[in-house]
Amino acid sequence: FLTPGTFHTLSRLQELHLSRNSRLTYLHANTFRGLLNLISLDLSHCNIFEIHPLLFSHLPSLERLDLASNNMRYVPQAFRNLSSLTRLNLYLNNNQISSISDSAFLYLNKLHFLHLSRNNLSSLP
Repeated sequence: FLTPGTFHTLSRLQELHLSRNSRLTYLHANTFRGLLNLISLDLSHCNIFEIHPLLFSHLPSLERLDLASNNMRYVPQAFRNLSSLTRLNLYLNNNQISSISDSAFLYLNKLHFLHLSRNNLSSLP
């Protein structure tokens, strides 16, 4: 578990790699507060099972988000606050996703790459 605001003093940070942390299962909505210049966030190969809908709302510069190889089963509306990005690459492959919110990708007009392979999807919204 990462304490909310853990990174709040690192406002110049551009890349954060938290991959392969098997004890990382949940992230509080304010975990990434203060990372205004973060461009790349790697949360792959953890045991994240749920994404808080406001988790990425504090990351206005985010361009690359890797959530591959976690234990997610559902894709919520957590990406709606990433609409002003110039480019976004979103990796959701190798999870257990069987359902995606109807509006999960609604405001991602600048999404360039979406990787959903190796999941349990039977339909898309």
